Amino acid sequence: MDTLYRNAEKDYMKKISLALITVGITAILLHASSIGGVFSDKKAPDRWLLEIYKEVQEFGFRDQEDFINREFHLNLDGNWNNREEHVVVLSHKEESGDKMILTVTFFSDRQKQSIRYAEETIETTCLICGDEIEITKIGFNEKEADEFLPEILKGIRNRKKLLKLIEK
Repeated sequence: MDTLYRNAEKDYMKKISLALITVGITAILLHASSIGGVFSDKKAPDRWLLEIYKEVQEFGFRDQEDFINREFHLNLDGNWNNREEHVVVLSHKEESGDKMILTVTFFSDRQKQSIRYAEETIETTCLICGDEIEITKIGFNEKEADEFLPEILKGIRNRKKLLKLIEK
């Protein structure tokens, strides 16, 4: 009876130890993902740019043009009367692949004045060949890239959804 009690106690301690180890590992993984560690879904700028390129390519060429040129406005605050960023995506063929130029123009705040002036323009250039992308010039710093590239992609996708509704 005494050995049965000791075996039950050992099994119980093993289960408690295993549970504590599991909780500890889970806490470590959650902490790592919350600070942008290995387990986060944060993408590198080249992956965002490749997705932007693919989305814009789906718009296709306009009549009698051998390049794709699309313009978008970022709507960060949900107010379409206050679009503060103008995005232009230009894509054309070169010998070594497609060249994409992404230009973002930031305007002055409309609340300050009735006319908005361009305050800053950021240009990013990359060369795309299949699923490979080479960034030749990036105008964003890391924080701006993390903030704006996903928003640009989201804006392009929303524009495509709107155009599909209009075509129906």
